[in-house]
Amino acid sequence: MKLLFQPINDAHSIVELVFFLNFSSNLRKEDILGIKEIFNEKYKKFNKDTPVYKLEHKVKFNEEDTASIDSKKTTFSGFELESLDERGELNWGLSLSENKFLVHCLNYSSWEVTLDETIGYISDVLEFLKDNDTLLISNFGLKYLDRFVYSENIEESKLVSLFNRENIFLAKNILESGDVWHSNTGWFEDMPEDFIIENSYAFKCLNQLGVESKSNGKNNDIEEIIVSIDHGCFLIPKKVIENDSKYGIEVKHISMGYINKCFNFLHDKNKIVLKGLLSDSMSKRINLY
Repeated sequence: MKLLFQPINDAHSIVELVFFLNFSSNLRKEDILGIKEIFNEKYKKFNKDTPVYKLEHKVKFNEEDTASIDSKKTTFSGFELESLDERGELNWGLSLSENKFLVHCLNYSSWEVTLDETIGYISDVLEFLKDNDTLLISNFGLKYLDRFVYSENIEESKLVSLFNRENIFLAKNILESGDVWHSNTGWFEDMPEDFIIENSYAFKCLNQLGVESKSNGKNNDIEEIIVSIDHGCFLIPKKVIENDSKYGIEVKHISMGYINKCFNFLHDKNKIVLKGLLSDSMSKRINLY
């Protein structure tokens, strides 16, 4: 049976995959510049280099103790590197700001290849920062944007052909509510006991799920419906010792093997959510089984 919806790509439905590494405090300007220099020298594929600035306001108080903006200035706060193909389309992006490092993949081929390249970028960042005794990683994250397109002149229950009717993530009435709707949910999950570093850390797993269906209207009696699934999954570390005020993992205690393990766990979580959302036929079509 022909599927009414098709994934945006032949082999998969992934439009973009973003890796998150968040820090509990701001990086120093010299650290950001040092990491940028390493990337520029090591990775020639990034042919677009954009500095990031933030606007700061200086507040002035008058005799009545009321505040007003006295002056404004911009300060360097990070950078964005982009790898563009010959058509000017973005393949990969790296972004380092004061308290987070992001890796964007917009030319996904396979999980193993994408993770391997991303681990290289993260390794460079953590190697540069490893001597900072006070810097903590506050969470790891992975976000997938998947997209499916319907463009057929067939009067059938289109959404039911894409989604599992018994899925636990969408309200029951959504699949019968037409072609235009959205759903946003979030939830925490407990983690397996083996996600521990030196018996000091416990984790929670935060899921954020957005599903949207929209219509691009009809063209020559052919209707196009686009369904997007945005699933973010974050590992949030927390000290087991309740009276310890530290929140996060010391950068110096993080190994790349552990980073690898964390992202593989998040990848598996994404597959579980997608398999729960999608019909069996679509899950098989995009190789979730």
